[in-house]
Amino acid sequence: MTQHRYEWTFMVYMAGDNGKVFADGKRLMDDLEQYGWNNLAEMAAVGSTDKVAIVAQYDTLNANGTSRFYIDTSSRTGQLIATLPPVNTGDPKTW
Repeated sequence: MTQHRYEWTFMVYMAGDNGKVFADGKRLMDDLEQYGWNNLAEMAAVGSTDKVAIVAQYDTLNANGTSRFYIDTSSRTGQLIATLPPVNTGDPKTW
């Protein structure tokens, strides 16, 4: 991501780690992770502009951490700009 001064930054915070499977094989909720990847792809189809930066943070069960993306048209999800340790995206104190 090149350095740029944007007029606006639109931040998207997504929790995709809701499909937890327990040892007995029961699932906590339906696995919605793929829907989150599809949402990122929809954003990347448009991408950021010279006035608006779109940044997304996405936490999933299948990743080794929480991913932050700068959303542009360079790939299906934009550019991965950071990988954070796993976060509890269900906790409102988490950022």
